[in-house]
Amino acid sequence: MKRLALAILLATAAPAMTGCLGSKHSWAAQPVATEETRIVPQEIYRRKNRLFVRVTFTNLSPSYLTVDRDAVTLQLDTGRILGRSSGTTSLHKPYELPPNASHSIYVDFKDEDIDEDRAAANVIWTGAVFDGARQVQVPSTQVYAR
Repeated sequence: MKRLALAILLATAAPAMTGCLGSKHSWAAQPVATEETRIVPQEIYRRKNRLFVRVTFTNLSPSYLTVDRDAVTLQLDTGRILGRSSGTTSLHKPYELPPNASHSIYVDFKDEDIDEDRAAANVIWTGAVFDGARQVQVPSTQVYAR
């Protein structure tokens, strides 16, 4: 009887919990590559006023690269720049990537201007990727609603 009650509770609570999160709207992006780096989008989606971005970042250089995902920003199509959503997540140590290594990078951005009407934005890597003290020039990753 207790199991049945728990099953009923979970069945009725799950749709309510999912509704709080809002529906997931898939976005897309094209891979970006330079002589030193390659960024391959894995998953990009918007849920309410947050945009979630997951990419595979590959170090193609002969040196160790440092990737600071807390320094990654998002430029909305209005030109406004958003920092990573640090109010709902914690700050992280930068990743150290040896030559030819890859690592998944997860970032998310929160703002009321991220909605159905905003069909595109740019993930900006400027100030987030370094070879020692030298900033590595990485082109922005354009993301867009499907």
